[in-house]
Amino acid sequence: MPSLIQGFEYDIFISYRQNDNRSGWVTEFVKALEEELAAAIKEPVSVYFDTNPHDGLLETHVVEDSLKVKLKCAIFLPILSQTYYDPKGYAWTNEFLTFIKQNQESGGLKVKLANGNVAHRVLPVRIHELDPGDKAAVENEIGPLRAVDFVYASAGVNRPLTPHDKKEDNTNRLQYRDQVNKVSNAVKEIIAGMKNPGQSSSQASEQLKGNRNVKWPFKKILTIASVLAVVVLAGYFLYTKRLTSDAPVLDKSIAVLPFVNMSNDPAQEYFSDGITEEILNTLVKIRDLKVMGRTSSFQYKGKNEDLKTIGESLGVSYILEGSVRRTQTELRITAQLINAETGFHLWSEEYSGSVDDVFRVQEKVSVDIARALSDRLGVSGLSAQKARDVNPVAYDYYLKGRQQFMKRENIDESTRLFRLAIRSDSTFDLAYSSLAASLVLTPFFHQGEDFAKWYDEADLQARKALRLDSVNAEAYSVLGIINNNRRNYLEAHTYYEHALRINPGSSTANLWFGQHLYHVGRFTESLEYIERATRLEPLYAVNHRWSSQIESYLGNWESAIAHAKRADVMGFGGDLAGWTTIFAYADSEKWGELENFIRQRSEVSAELRDRLLAWVAALRNKDKRLYDSLRREAKPLNKYEEVLASHWLYRIGRFDEVMGTFEGYEYLSHALVPSRKPLRSLPIFKQTVRKFRLMDYWKKYGGPDACPNIREPDLICD
Repeated sequence: MPSLIQGFEYDIFISYRQNDNRSGWVTEFVKALEEELAAAIKEPVSVYFDTNPHDGLLETHVVEDSLKVKLKCAIFLPILSQTYYDPKGYAWTNEFLTFIKQNQESGGLKVKLANGNVAHRVLPVRIHELDPGDKAAVENEIGPLRAVDFVYASAGVNRPLTPHDKKEDNTNRLQYRDQVNKVSNAVKEIIAGMKNPGQSSSQASEQLKGNRNVKWPFKKILTIASVLAVVVLAGYFLYTKRLTSDAPVLDKSIAVLPFVNMSNDPAQEYFSDGITEEILNTLVKIRDLKVMGRTSSFQYKGKNEDLKTIGESLGVSYILEGSVRRTQTELRITAQLINAETGFHLWSEEYSGSVDDVFRVQEKVSVDIARALSDRLGVSGLSAQKARDVNPVAYDYYLKGRQQFMKRENIDESTRLFRLAIRSDSTFDLAYSSLAASLVLTPFFHQGEDFAKWYDEADLQARKALRLDSVNAEAYSVLGIINNNRRNYLEAHTYYEHALRINPGSSTANLWFGQHLYHVGRFTESLEYIERATRLEPLYAVNHRWSSQIESYLGNWESAIAHAKRADVMGFGGDLAGWTTIFAYADSEKWGELENFIRQRSEVSAELRDRLLAWVAALRNKDKRLYDSLRREAKPLNKYEEVLASHWLYRIGRFDEVMGTFEGYEYLSHALVPSRKPLRSLPIFKQTVRKFRLMDYWKKYGGPDACPNIREPDLICD
């Protein structure tokens, strides 16, 4: 049956996960909708509904050719369930995203209705309350989610509404037949709007863009970075079009070096740094493009290094550099894209800020660059950026705060500046999430401070950010680290997953999730995320420190020692880098190298150095008398002594004392080390597992050996 609208194969395409139709819910809904449409629209409406998964689009088919006909529909109707958003799922990737991409390129997704309102050609039907991250993923593609709900809600229940449910039993007060009627009416309106020759969907979309420009007079500073980022890559695309077909496949990696402050006022340094960071944050959102993190890129601030050397050090093929000149009335930015290997300038451009047309340029270039990257580099395009109406004073405070935030010793100043930004503009979500991030890190730099008070406010500010923008990855990461450090491991895992779903290229989110997996004993997976963070931030010492500790726990001592030394060279010295190195040397019984390492530690006093060397001698010679003497004298144990004492006690089988050598909860991670399984039989370990609900976590996500063998009724992992 042909579509009612010329040029389309179907009026409606029904997209759903096959599991959501195991009960027949989708089939029943489609049948009810077809009945309702027959009563509402005079002409027959064609509906594509794949009732048999074996007759539809399969992973073995040529997707482009198959979807060319199947998805050529006027209205795309996705059944949004708890599992619909799945980057590996067929419905999401090959139906939902493909429909959006095809119609962005060919005619737009918005339709002006007869009453002057505007509708979207994606008409979602929601059958479950969605997780925040899933909802954010959908909204990232189509804007605010306006779905027709078929959700039966009551305490502890989250299931699809059925024709047999009574309205009075449903907290949402929904009636199945009424909701089907709403879908039918929406379809009727959209079809009528598309058949109306007076105004096309693309014209309606352009009108909306024009209205936005009138409504928001101040946007230049906040979005010029995004404009620049996509224009830079657009210029790169224009260059690559000149290449012959024999040109090698281009590596998809780039570093954004700190833009030079060309203003006469050195105090404007924060502004050029902020513009650089905004450009970087825009590029990170381009899927499949490896973008070097800020910490590593900013290592080269103010240095006249050879670009080839920088490219090799950071592991990137292309470098973006530029300058910023800011006066009271004008903003000028220059930028150039450079091949790091050859030093050849691929593209350069100069921009002067314009309040009137900056968003029109951004909108056009964003679409163009998404298409260019998809065609030429094989990466997914840049998602539409959220337009923010930000007070210029608030944005200035925000940029100053970000500059101070990157200097950990200035964490208090960054907190103060983010508070001023919020005071100037209470709707600025990035200020809230940045404030939350600074608060959650503050107690690490305030010895003896109460973590709870900082975490309570950080939690509050992160949630405020998410209420303003549900796709704020930084806010989810902050909630993850708060819950992880409070030992709410199940909740922490969920928040980190949301953060990485929104921004998988975030080095911070990968690092923090890796730390979380370490705390629950999933060392192999932990190392994978830490290594991912290291690839994005190869010059960040903290990444190497964590790699060192986890490699030690896995018995990869050579790699552990190499990472620890790297962390030391990069400036992350002190007891943390030293602790992991000592652990690796002791575990691998490299006594001579361990003694040399201790002698070279600058932070170790002469008295402590002699004591540590005595510890090593006790371990090397298995001298119980010397060990007992050292243990009596050392109260409390130094951090280095902790690890040496634990090795001794473990070797002689005094497992209960091993746990007593560690402070805080560190003994839990130590007991989860694969080579330390006997420690899991101790009462203190069982108490900790119970207290932190680790069995629940391991049952859901997998744990050390799919749950330790603990034979207590409430601790058995089936």
